[in-house]
Amino acid sequence: MDLVIPDCYEDIELIPLRKYFGGHEGVGEYIWYRTNHKLEGSELLDISNAFDVVICGTELTYKPLLKDVGAYLSLYWVPTRADGKCGEPLIAICSTPVSPELPYVEMLALTGKAVEGDVLTAVEVIPNSETQHVWSKYKKDIRYQWFSSSEVGDNFSYDPLPNQSSRSYKVRLEDIGHHLKCECTVTDVFGRSGEAVCIETTPVLPGNYFDYLSILCLQFYSSLHFQPEIIWL
Repeated sequence: MDLVIPDCYEDIELIPLRKYFGGHEGVGEYIWYRTNHKLEGSELLDISNAFDVVICGTELTYKPLLKDVGAYLSLYWVPTRADGKCGEPLIAICSTPVSPELPYVEMLALTGKAVEGDVLTAVEVIPNSETQHVWSKYKKDIRYQWFSSSEVGDNFSYDPLPNQSSRSYKVRLEDIGHHLKCECTVTDVFGRSGEAVCIETTPVLPGNYFDYLSILCLQFYSSLHFQPEIIWL
């Protein structure tokens, strides 16, 4: 028989690595323990009587929770044959503490308008849950990259804009007619990076576009309400 606990991560199902010999396997006994320090030797073998140990699961697999982060997980397993005969219990403990869930951005939003001369700023929307704790404690930095569409129109791909890796981007004259995209990646204190989250703009408009539209609308409105003055002779 053999039993190994792989690296443990919050909210990712933990499946122990085990080998069973001796006929058809039946339903064994499984007890997961959480401890704030790594047990070894006789203390591990007598884990049920160890200090500061909590039972956290009784199934073959276990999904670590936020409260498990920073602690060690141990599994006590009694191999059992299909006819009910039990073998010698095995116990194993993970080699490193449970790692937190990777901080991530739920979505991106942009302030500003996709108009020449305006400034676009990326705003991260983070999960509104217990993972806020993970975000504030384990987030290291947030990286940004701005892109511009390579072609004007519906069929296009994005090319990275050189030296445009800050949260904000000032829309340029050469961006007119192109789509812009901001990509955001979070890195934690363990050096892990989450999946990139992106947001795209509509095609960039000339800087005076909205002023021009306002003038046209005002002129149109005025023409509808214009009453010519009649002079009687």
